[in-house]
Amino acid sequence: MHKTPSPYLNILQECNVNWAPYSEKSLREAAMQNRMIFIHIGSINNIDEREKTLKLFSDKCVSALLNRYFIPIAIDIEDFPEIGQIGFDLLSITEHFITLPINIFMLPDTVPVSCFPNTTAENFIKLAGNAVESYMKRKNTLERAGAHLKHLLEKTGRIPEKMPPFKIRDKLLHAYVRNWIKRAAEIEKKHGNAVGSIHSRYYIFLLKYAYTYDKTDILEHLKERLDRLYYSAMFDPVEGGFFTQYSENDYNRPLFEKQFSENIQAATLYAMAYNCYGEKRYKEAADRTMEHIEKRYASASGGYHASVSLNVSPEKSTYYKLSVADLKRKFANEYRKIAGLLGLDTAMPEEYPQIVKNSAAASEITPQTRAKLLEIRKEREAELLMDERVIVAGNAIYACILPIFAKKCGHRMAKYVKKAEEIVEYVTTQLGDNSLKLHRYLYSSYSYGDSTLLDYALIVTASILLYTVTGKEKYETLATRYTSYVLQNYLCQENGMFLKHNKNEKQIMPYSREPVIDYIRYSANSLMAGNLLLLYRIKGEEYYLKLFMQQMYNVSPQLPGAGPYLAGWALQILNYLIYENGEQKSRQA
Repeated sequence: MHKTPSPYLNILQECNVNWAPYSEKSLREAAMQNRMIFIHIGSINNIDEREKTLKLFSDKCVSALLNRYFIPIAIDIEDFPEIGQIGFDLLSITEHFITLPINIFMLPDTVPVSCFPNTTAENFIKLAGNAVESYMKRKNTLERAGAHLKHLLEKTGRIPEKMPPFKIRDKLLHAYVRNWIKRAAEIEKKHGNAVGSIHSRYYIFLLKYAYTYDKTDILEHLKERLDRLYYSAMFDPVEGGFFTQYSENDYNRPLFEKQFSENIQAATLYAMAYNCYGEKRYKEAADRTMEHIEKRYASASGGYHASVSLNVSPEKSTYYKLSVADLKRKFANEYRKIAGLLGLDTAMPEEYPQIVKNSAAASEITPQTRAKLLEIRKEREAELLMDERVIVAGNAIYACILPIFAKKCGHRMAKYVKKAEEIVEYVTTQLGDNSLKLHRYLYSSYSYGDSTLLDYALIVTASILLYTVTGKEKYETLATRYTSYVLQNYLCQENGMFLKHNKNEKQIMPYSREPVIDYIRYSANSLMAGNLLLLYRIKGEEYYLKLFMQQMYNVSPQLPGAGPYLAGWALQILNYLIYENGEQKSRQA
């Protein structure tokens, strides 16, 4: 495989598949050799799925089949989020759910014919064998099936046209939330044994909505969920911070990945919860998560690393686990007390590694005790895998929330604002150039890839928020310049939405996407909509409001039945209604 900074792709090199990079050359070779294309899209941030993927592609029959009949291409979703967007859409069409990794069979002209998640070697061989046989013997039938799937994909990926104006009222959000809560309960019941994520960004909207409209039932439901999440194995009482995913709908079975951007959003959620409920434990959760971010992800050369995962299976790893014997060795006669604080069962065999839980009494853990617990982990640090890429989107999210976090938790603002300023400076200088173009991430002193709309949208947000808290004109100028850049290079005049890729540059993506749905983060279009509303409030230019409103008209008809996948848009509608109601009250006064 080609040299890559992606830790995920480097792990895949252990397999016997002749992986090709996602490039124009690879796609051209498939057409010239009349071979089908196989695309695998994955991420470093799910150890369970990573283990299954390695097992699948290490199978000699699987690798032989791929090498003989396909141009096999492996993609890290952080390298090509546009392709990840296409993969998510395809999986939603074919399997009616969204997950990583994603596997796609395509014709040589990049028309997809099949899409599926991780599977066994036996099933994979059947699927690949059927695809190859169909391509050789029933090519016309396969092409017709591919054309139909392509048509569905193109419809899924774009807003077809500008929707007519209408009055946006509170009842739109009320209908959205009612349907969401009902649908969420059904999904949770149906997929009780599936891998779950904490999805802080969804609850950020729901909490703000419930607080704004004084929905006491929702506030109580959220409080119960926040407590259950915090007092579980999902929060790490030793190092702080939240794990991203859990298995079998059980918060005490984490999958032991901690992502920078997910922990930022979790810190924001608990800071908002503290501001809403006034409960000290929520402030502790937010503060400990921020401490974890600074200690674990900060890069010595600037910016913050992407994630920390395990490089061995969760069953074999003991990094995030402790045994009674570990505690006896470090704490002598106090081991039973420490075990109780960490939710360990002293009746278990002494050498048996147990998952640590954040009990209600864990706040009693002293700094000295925590230091000894960290010594145990230090001995096992070889089990960790750090994704050392400094990714623009994650760093920009951090710059966005730092001033908000300080305000919500009552901290000194100057410290957090200064850190946000440093991040924006780092991203726009180290990762950018004089033409305003940004790179996707920095790795070992060199920049990689061109940024997407998400990166620019978040830098604009961070610049606007810094302007509002510092009053420094340079941040208003930066926000305006990057907004102009986005309007020139990403805005689609036909429907008023923003494309995920730069429309003025040559692309190798087979389809144009508009990032409307919240898959991993709030969608880039919803973030840009929020930026337009903020700029209108700051500068008073009607053009920004006109663009914002058109996006609201376009997305609002899809909102009521969308569930959490449009939470970013619901948040912007809520912000708009709060602003409108405030303006009306001001005018009446």
